[in-house]
Amino acid sequence: MLEFEYFKCKETERNAKLTVHKNGKAGFSEAANKLMNLDEWEWCAFARDKNETGGKYIYIVKMTEQNDYTFSLNKSGNYYYIKALSLLNDLGIDYSDESKRVIFDITAIDNNGQTVYKLTKREIKKRNKKAE
Repeated sequence: MLEFEYFKCKETERNAKLTVHKNGKAGFSEAANKLMNLDEWEWCAFARDKNETGGKYIYIVKMTEQNDYTFSLNKSGNYYYIKALSLLNDLGIDYSDESKRVIFDITAIDNNGQTVYKLTKREIKKRNKKAE
């Protein structure tokens, strides 16, 4: 007889993500706002894990005070964004490239008792619209 061990559904209605805009801003989705409780944030910092080879992931850390590494969260309507020109340049991301969109999927992880957020980059190539 089979004895099942079920996997808990951890999916949200929509993916939590940070989308890079053509003006150099990076906007958090509504699902990211919900996951991260951005209403409680004033500043954040972006970092890499020094021990990770290749720097595949970027991490967002909530900061309680402003310093040389913090980005201020701004709000427009129900959405939060950061002015990310310097970050995007440091990461080598061409935010003005019209042929693709850059999105970071956001996952909450535990780092020695502190919740931090892992960003996984993905690029979506835009389809060429055919002239009619």
